[in-house]
Amino acid sequence: MRYIPHRGSLEQSKKEMQHFNTIEDMKKAISCEWFDESDIVVKNESNYDERLGYSTAMVCVKRFGDENYIELYNCPQCIGRIEIEKENNND
Repeated sequence: MRYIPHRGSLEQSKKEMQHFNTIEDMKKAISCEWFDESDIVVKNESNYDERLGYSTAMVCVKRFGDENYIELYNCPQCIGRIEIEKENNND
């Protein structure tokens, strides 16, 4: 699966794309001093992204540094997207 972080442009995001075998592997790799693995959630709903050619779901954090997005806004902050399924375009 591919993880695409949110950046200023799609091209910049694609340059920083990372590949992972599992969601747990992704969480370990993208956790940092501002948030840990337990703060990272993947939203259940997905959308087909025509620019990428596959379905993605939002990767969010519940807390970033001292800010708890759940307490402040009742929803997590999106930090990127993850590939959900690769579409077969050979039809």
